[in-house]
Amino acid sequence: MAGRVDAVQIMTMHGTKGLGFPVVFMPSHFKRNSAPDFGPTYIDTEKVDINRFLNHRQDERRLFYVAMTRAKKYLFITSAEYKIEGKRRSSRNVLFDEIPAKYFMTEPKPDPTKRKPCSVDAVSEEVRFPTNYSELAYYLSCGYDYKMRFLFGFNPGVVPQLGFGKQVHNVINLLHKEYEETKKIPSKKRIQELLDEHFYLRYASEHVKKDLQNSAKSSLERYIKMWEEDFTLSVKTERVFELEFDNALIAGSIDMIKRDGADETILEIIDFKTGKPATELAERYDLQVQLYSIAAREALEINTKKALIHYLDAMKNARVMVETTDHALKNAKEQIGYAISGITTGSFKRDARMNNTCKNCDWCTLCPKRKGYRE
Repeated sequence: MAGRVDAVQIMTMHGTKGLGFPVVFMPSHFKRNSAPDFGPTYIDTEKVDINRFLNHRQDERRLFYVAMTRAKKYLFITSAEYKIEGKRRSSRNVLFDEIPAKYFMTEPKPDPTKRKPCSVDAVSEEVRFPTNYSELAYYLSCGYDYKMRFLFGFNPGVVPQLGFGKQVHNVINLLHKEYEETKKIPSKKRIQELLDEHFYLRYASEHVKKDLQNSAKSSLERYIKMWEEDFTLSVKTERVFELEFDNALIAGSIDMIKRDGADETILEIIDFKTGKPATELAERYDLQVQLYSIAAREALEINTKKALIHYLDAMKNARVMVETTDHALKNAKEQIGYAISGITTGSFKRDARMNNTCKNCDWCTLCPKRKGYRE
């Protein structure tokens, strides 16, 4: 991919989530006889079900699926054989046997893309800094916050609802994909079925998960009831992009690109947010959608004219227009450029630039800007 290091990348299966490669190797997939023994733990097992955090078969199957689907063209999965009393026995993971035989290549086949052979050239010295809006937003919020999270690797404690927004986005995408095939508006029953199948919150207890799933169901039912026309006007959901910006490569995904209901010649961006409009987050959300507008025009070559934020829990005025004039997008580029320049030059000032940053900061007790702090 453009802007990435032209070399073999070695990473964990967890680390590949969200990425894609022409060829993927999954080596050493051995059979596990039992779950690993983690020994003593400091977790209060009377309050936390520790079994939820162990590697059960279903967790392993999900991870196996994530790793397999990173391959765009070829996937190689390897294991090994061993001898017991002179007999060869396979040690491959049982999940390997769940893959349908029709997907295996048992004999050499030509490259289906019919690409021209290319020579091996030296790796380009021009390597772009890979990032995304979420990371840039942390820097724009406060350079010290970015440094603590992404350079030092410190992260605040997880909350039970972690991943809620992503799960809701995923179901919206699935609903639109199904409409493309069936041309039927999803029913309440179908919403529940998709939530039962795909709604997963790793850190939530069953009680909290159930409450959040019910909340998601209400939001999705409200969305379909109030914005049913989205299904007929939608052009693309979860449109992935990679935007070359200065010396960085910004990756992201636009929730929806659709035709305007009043004028179907006009394309607009919709960015879904769980919750209701929040004044303290408006600046950050606007910049995110403005970045998506820039990416649509420059990276995807889609001339979107409008951009809106859709608040899934709002009863009225759920969609808020975001300014995407040339002047507004120019200002957005300046902010994004400021963040990229600061990160790549190592400038991590303790300078909160967005509303309520210090008030809600996870590192306030460590920050030298804090009143009473001693160097």
